[in-house]
Amino acid sequence: MMKEQNKMDGKSIQERVKEFIETTSAHGCGQIPTAKFKLTKFLWGLTFLSFFTFATVSSGILIAKYFTYPTKDVVSIEFGNIEFPAVTFCSLQPITITSLIDFRQNPPPPGHSVSNMIYVMQNIRNIIIDRDIGGLGQWYLKHFDRFLSNQFIFENGEENDMEQFIHDLRSFKLGCKFQGQVCNGTSFVLHKDGGFHNCFTFNGAGSDLSNVNIVRTDPASGLSLVLFMDAYAKGKSVSAYTIYNPDDPTSGQTGVRAVIHSPRTRPMPFDKGFDIPTGLSTSVALKETKRELMTQPHNNCTNDEFNQGTNYSYSVDTCYEQCQQDLLIEECGCKSSLLIPPSFDKSDLEYCGKVNITNMMLMMNQNDDITQSIAEKELENLDCEEGVMYSFGNLAILEQCACKDHCQTINYVKTISQAVWPNDNAQEAFYDTYVNRTDQTLRPNKLFKGYNTSEIINNDMIHKNFLRLNIYFESLYVETTSEVEDYPAGTLISEIGGNMGFYVGISIITLMEIFCITGAIILYCFKDWLIKCGHMNKTKVSHVNVKPVELDGDSTEKIKDKY
Repeated sequence: MMKEQNKMDGKSIQERVKEFIETTSAHGCGQIPTAKFKLTKFLWGLTFLSFFTFATVSSGILIAKYFTYPTKDVVSIEFGNIEFPAVTFCSLQPITITSLIDFRQNPPPPGHSVSNMIYVMQNIRNIIIDRDIGGLGQWYLKHFDRFLSNQFIFENGEENDMEQFIHDLRSFKLGCKFQGQVCNGTSFVLHKDGGFHNCFTFNGAGSDLSNVNIVRTDPASGLSLVLFMDAYAKGKSVSAYTIYNPDDPTSGQTGVRAVIHSPRTRPMPFDKGFDIPTGLSTSVALKETKRELMTQPHNNCTNDEFNQGTNYSYSVDTCYEQCQQDLLIEECGCKSSLLIPPSFDKSDLEYCGKVNITNMMLMMNQNDDITQSIAEKELENLDCEEGVMYSFGNLAILEQCACKDHCQTINYVKTISQAVWPNDNAQEAFYDTYVNRTDQTLRPNKLFKGYNTSEIINNDMIHKNFLRLNIYFESLYVETTSEVEDYPAGTLISEIGGNMGFYVGISIITLMEIFCITGAIILYCFKDWLIKCGHMNKTKVSHVNVKPVELDGDSTEKIKDKY
């Protein structure tokens, strides 16, 4: 017992510390016991402790830096397997001229939903606003642009009645070739948009395309579309039925709004698209770029395949649209036609811009408390929608959505060029190919009915109604920007080793020596507790009674035989 205590007394610890200082591989420590003067010993000790402290703090800073998980971008260019993107196109003039001409020549019966809607749009300014009916003039003026927009028609037109007025794929897309082969109808899917009504997507979610990989880089190896705008007929003016708002920067245009996006993702033509005018052949040469992000803990990206509740391939923009639509429904009790449709259980909600057309017509003639109350509720919905949509510009609101970037996103760099098309010498051949057909139900045949070929060409009706769009890849090389670790564990260990080695000459071996002496000191500090625990664990034996046992002769002989 005394021997065990002597091993742990203060003198033994002092000797161990002295032995450590004399023999350690850490620079400077050996100078402390060998110095002849106390001042020298003190200075050597102070120097060692100072640099050891500095090296320790520096190493702590490096460790803290490591746990911020910094990253950097590395750009690589390689020959890639490229899938053709999704291409969505919408008419900038959603209401066709042929339908308006037919509407003017063959007006529907009184009370028809389209007639009532046009009447409201034509008279809201000079009756409700200018006369300030019900004191609501300024309130309606605030939302006047909404009442004079394609979005208003989309939200308030009866779907069955509006079908004849908007573009259908069969007449809109007169020609289509992909990689030299004629496209079929299953290559396209319909996309409903509040601003453009019927849009169509090539290689979109739900389309049926078997091979869309690109192997060549010329226009013939991409997508070529001939589109009919149904926008102009000489001598057949329908300006009285045409929507034009001089305060709207997108109003009064003719052509196509196109957007090129990742395959099977949701298109956003208003936010992401570009305009293509009629009378031109527009070529869009593409280069694919990729962005690859790291997963946690370095980045908070997602590998989700689809946006929740949809068949759209995941994109962060669609995630934000879903969040915004949900927030709008929660705040206002209505939905927006500019955002992704809500989940199935909320699909029956009205649009925030939906108004009672009949009620507005009654207001224009004789306003009362009932019509006033209905109108105020509709205007409140528009106010609410406007406020919520405006709030989406607030970063704090968007952060509530918790939308994550996808770990791999694809973007396309576009180079756009244009040329007059078709040229003067090709217009007659173009007319015979795309217009002069036996199928008289197509809109071009309806629009050009009554004109001969010379009149059509001389009146520029081809240039004002048609355009061509060619989309192809100009390079099969893919530029990939990859996020990688900027401060990996190997670098951390190297820099800590460099710190310790440079300032105090400490290596891994030295650290093991420090751990050993530290362990000895800890044992010394807790020696009493350890000794006490050792005594408690010993087995206690007491009160053992030994009684003699008498054996007879036979038993004694048996024991002897056994042993």
